[in-house]
Amino acid sequence: MSAISANGVSQLHFIDDLITLRGGEKEQPDILACTSGTTIDRYEYFTAKRLDNLINNAAHVLKQQGLSVTGEEPRCVAVLGTSNLEYLTNICALSRLGYSVLIISPRLSVPAYNNPLDETKCSTLVYMQEYSKIVERLCEVRQSQLATTPMLQKQDFDRDGIPEARIKRTAPNAALASPHTAFVMHSSGSTGVPKPIFHSHRRCLENFQNGFGLSALITLPLYHTYGFSTFFRAVYGRTLMYLFNWNVPLTSTNVIKTLQAANPQLLSTVPYTLGLLAESEEGINALKNCELVTYHGSACPDELGDRLVQQGIFLVGHLESTESGPLATSNRAPEDTSWSYLRFLPFVQPYVWVKPIDDNAYELVLLKGLKAKIFSNSDTLPESFHSRDLFEPHPTIPNAWKYIGRLDDRVTLLNGEKVLPLPIEGLIRESPLVKEAVVFGIGRAVPGIMIFRNHGTDKGSVIRAQTYNVFSGLIDDVYQRRDNIEEGGLTLEIPKTANLILGFCKSTLELSVDSAHSDLFASGLDSLKAIQLSVFIRKNFNLGGNGPSIGQNVNYDHGSVNRLAELVYHSRVGASLEAVDDTSTINAWVEKYSQFENPTSPAANMPKSSRHRVILTGVTGSLGAHILAKLAQSSHVEIVYCPVRKLDDVDAMSRVIQSLRQRKLSLDQDSSAKVIALYSDIGKNDFGLETAIFGIMKKTVSLIIHAAWSVNFNLGLSSFEDQIKGLSNLIQFSLDVEQSKPARFLFCSSISVASRVPVTTDVTESLITDYNHASRTGYARSKLISELIIGKAAQLGARSSILRIGQIVGDSVHGIWTNMEAIPLIIQSARAIDVLPQLDETCAWIPVDYLAETIAELSFITNQMHFADDSNLPLVYNIVNPTEFHWTRDMLPAMKEAGVEFTPIPPSEWVKRLEKGDTDPSKNPAIKLLSFFQYRYGGNTTHEYRQPRFETTQTQRDSPSLGKIPNIISAGLLSKFIAVWDEK
Repeated sequence: MSAISANGVSQLHFIDDLITLRGGEKEQPDILACTSGTTIDRYEYFTAKRLDNLINNAAHVLKQQGLSVTGEEPRCVAVLGTSNLEYLTNICALSRLGYSVLIISPRLSVPAYNNPLDETKCSTLVYMQEYSKIVERLCEVRQSQLATTPMLQKQDFDRDGIPEARIKRTAPNAALASPHTAFVMHSSGSTGVPKPIFHSHRRCLENFQNGFGLSALITLPLYHTYGFSTFFRAVYGRTLMYLFNWNVPLTSTNVIKTLQAANPQLLSTVPYTLGLLAESEEGINALKNCELVTYHGSACPDELGDRLVQQGIFLVGHLESTESGPLATSNRAPEDTSWSYLRFLPFVQPYVWVKPIDDNAYELVLLKGLKAKIFSNSDTLPESFHSRDLFEPHPTIPNAWKYIGRLDDRVTLLNGEKVLPLPIEGLIRESPLVKEAVVFGIGRAVPGIMIFRNHGTDKGSVIRAQTYNVFSGLIDDVYQRRDNIEEGGLTLEIPKTANLILGFCKSTLELSVDSAHSDLFASGLDSLKAIQLSVFIRKNFNLGGNGPSIGQNVNYDHGSVNRLAELVYHSRVGASLEAVDDTSTINAWVEKYSQFENPTSPAANMPKSSRHRVILTGVTGSLGAHILAKLAQSSHVEIVYCPVRKLDDVDAMSRVIQSLRQRKLSLDQDSSAKVIALYSDIGKNDFGLETAIFGIMKKTVSLIIHAAWSVNFNLGLSSFEDQIKGLSNLIQFSLDVEQSKPARFLFCSSISVASRVPVTTDVTESLITDYNHASRTGYARSKLISELIIGKAAQLGARSSILRIGQIVGDSVHGIWTNMEAIPLIIQSARAIDVLPQLDETCAWIPVDYLAETIAELSFITNQMHFADDSNLPLVYNIVNPTEFHWTRDMLPAMKEAGVEFTPIPPSEWVKRLEKGDTDPSKNPAIKLLSFFQYRYGGNTTHEYRQPRFETTQTQRDSPSLGKIPNIISAGLLSKFIAVWDEK
């Protein structure tokens, strides 16, 4: 649509002026079609001129009843009714008389009407007779503070004997009156009580310009913002709008008959109605007859939308809010099937900020300058509106966003995983047997769902927070019954037990587990499936009264079906099942994965290149992304191959670009051209790559940096075998390259391999020989095994180095440090429980951007002659910040200076406070690692975790950047990290 400028529209100051203008035009197309009674296929049609006359008549009648406005500031009158000719006429007549109109939904509870009425200082209510009982109760609640008037019926204003004189809304200065309130809508009340949202004449006139220019059937009620605006868009565009008859039920049969009678070009409806129509071939055909089908009000379930689009229906989503008017649609080229991805309207796009919330979720923020925005709610960004609506970007189409829910809709489980309720609820609501579905589980181990049976009443909007409150007792009881599972009665031998568990893992959990000895985590066991497996074991097997000890971590610690079967057996008979002997596993795996073939003989007459081709793993993580940025920007690097794991249908390069963007890293065109992202599996000998690509890499790669590793402290050692196999394959590849010497290989290890070295002993830059010096986590011991394998490979001629890295923190520029790691969670606990632990720990944190620079220097890409003969190539580099600080003496005071309020207490007391704190991870994030903190700080174990000192002589010699790392405290980086977390 064009701007309000043509045909005298630019001179309009009031909404009523638009109706008067269209009513006075020579050509008079029909713009409104209504039915009456309970008919759904016999329409009465109205031109703008006829509507203008009916509105004028109604204004005269209302004036005779005592409704008139004096003074320049309009008074407010509330209207309660449903969608029909009378409803529209009364609203427009009140507006013509000079009132601002509060349009209230009949779906509210009686007490909920109070706030909109109070906030608008509204003392008069015009209502439809069918809502008289609601009005009676409302008058009782308001103690006669509300004057009520029945709504005019058609026979009241479509008759003879009414004065013909034109009533024209006027003001001493109409241009100045244009910003006055025309209509007041209200919020749903999801955060408490419904709040009034004021729409000025000027903003409404700007809003009404946006339409498709098609005849339309609308099944949304007129008290819905989009439904109300659609009528005025029809007036503006001189197009015909059909009203669905709300005197009949909204059933598939009635909607189909209405579509057949009206034959509109456009259907505007809600996903629920689409679901009704999609149940039958007749409904699908009725939709096919429309040029365009739009949905509003909520997200359309993917399964439903995909089904309609596959049937040839052009489905378009609309994002329009009461607070801001139309924002985005999924209107697109006919061949584009991405119906669920919205594109912001051109006049909206400059005022949109999609604010990152977590990995792939962004909140829509509307910025200062958007004309249709009538509400602001932010102090940090003045005059901006944080919508709390969440979106995810299209993997390949720029500026295309899919609605995934609301910030207050997401159900965050105890382990920090987030469940998006809307797709689940939407799918279940498609059933005609279901009135409503609500997912719950905030702060719990697993989610649940409440399903309400349909008794034929309207499917309204459920307010999530209120539902949780009303049914809190029921929800608590569900989880209590789940936790108090009665043990099963099966008493089987280990092989038969293993067969049952294996069958459950394959059929119910859908794990790709090959045998009872396969690693469950590698087969796809996540935290939710681990809980399901624990429940299955407890419900089916006799555990000798030891059922409560079978928690989800047992599935990680005993990482195969066979080990779980042994646990079940020994629990029943009362024998102790010793943990797997890590020492024997370490020795066995070091031997197994150190069987390298000798380096390939140097290729004759190999051309020497001054530029490197690099394999870099882990680019979707923070460290890998920063290393990639350093390498790609280096003139000494020609190509960076980035292996990434396959994820859905998102292409590999998109995942790499997204990883860089999350860290606010960017590459220019030349640097980007160096990056080649490949779906691969380094656990396979050929990395799962095409033969041609793998062959080119063998001929050209001269440097490998392995920065990918699973960081999960819940996993036992057995779950890391695939990671170690991948490491072994990369080392063999470095030996097999067809060049004058093996490719340089750098492995990103961890100081956790030596975290239990006595604090009186320095950790040298050499291999760890005492396994007890490694942390007891599976993660640390898998890194230790990797170091030992690399040591053996070096003896065979591998040009390998171990990068033993300390605590990585956010970058020094933006302060981006994921708030899901242990240390950030501890620090953030100050906000939730007002205390922090007084740890006796010395910290040598290293910002990730400085670490990436150090690794680039240690790879010698800028100094090929540094170790020309490789005879003095260091095997181990310790990479920690040479400038240390103390947690309690230095960091806690710095946090006080940064404005964080807390009380320092002993670690064991802090754990107790954490245990008693809020169980909702969105409010108390540290609760997600409660078991880890209990293990580490719950007892009198502080000294056990004091960090030994790590020597960095070789590292500082070969990497000048290490000595330039700033002091985290004095450089203000801590304050920067805290600011980023607070923003999230």
